[in-house]
Amino acid sequence: MSDVTVVGTGAMGSRLATALLDAGLDVAVWNRTPERAFALREYGATPHESLSEATGASPVVVLTIPGYDAGHSVLSSVSPELRGRVVVQSACGTPDDVAGTERLVESAGAGYVEAVFLCYPEELGTGACNILYAGDESAFRRLSAVTEALGGATYLGGDTTLVNTYYALAITFYYAVVNGTIESASLARSRGLPLAAFNHAVRLALGNIDAVATDVAAHVHAGEHGDSLSPLSIHHETLESTAQLYTDHGIPDSLLHTMRDRAHAGVANGHGHSHISVLSEQRTDGAQAAARGAGEGDS
Repeated sequence: MSDVTVVGTGAMGSRLATALLDAGLDVAVWNRTPERAFALREYGATPHESLSEATGASPVVVLTIPGYDAGHSVLSSVSPELRGRVVVQSACGTPDDVAGTERLVESAGAGYVEAVFLCYPEELGTGACNILYAGDESAFRRLSAVTEALGGATYLGGDTTLVNTYYALAITFYYAVVNGTIESASLARSRGLPLAAFNHAVRLALGNIDAVATDVAAHVHAGEHGDSLSPLSIHHETLESTAQLYTDHGIPDSLLHTMRDRAHAGVANGHGHSHISVLSEQRTDGAQAAARGAGEGDS
């Protein structure tokens, strides 16, 4: 009998399987396209043509299939084989997606754990990957061989919907950084600046980003945006001039333009002396107004 079965051997699933094999675990694999699963035989995996056999081969089944609908379909087809096992689902979706899969797995008599990998596939098993887990604690404890092999485990508790919420928080920062890098690197290139100059500017910005994020988040969480030593009006002036610089260099739709417009609206609404976190209330007000408008349209 294998230690763990990996269902879905795309980029993430294949690397997951080899990382577990490198740690000395016996790994069974299955993929809808059999060739992908059988390609892992040379690394020591045990491929199965039958999903039912693959599921029954291990006490732990890890799904790395994109999307909850596909995962739900796979699990439904092998429901009898799930009893007594722990199923780990790794995908991105809504709380309803997670809850639906959890109900299916638990009704089949299996334990359910939700997981998300905060890394690229090649980082699995290297110590550079943070992995979030949530679900029944006894089921999570049964994953000890897997979590130790992969490293970077953080258990968030029994609420399985927390994993995708935490993922959304992390990925928001990730794409904000990626977007900012693309736009600022484009500006540097348009000005003919060397890469070293861009890297220097980035290091200067990153020096206090943790303190800034912590401060802004604290104000947003408390809902308090009183007078600030660095008020929204100053941010508006900075955003206005910097957005113009981007426009002058052929980048008219940067994130800074969006922030400039939001700051402009905030100042126009009388929040010029407030902390920049007041923009969170502006967005909330807009959503509430839209909801009110929709409600009036239904009446």
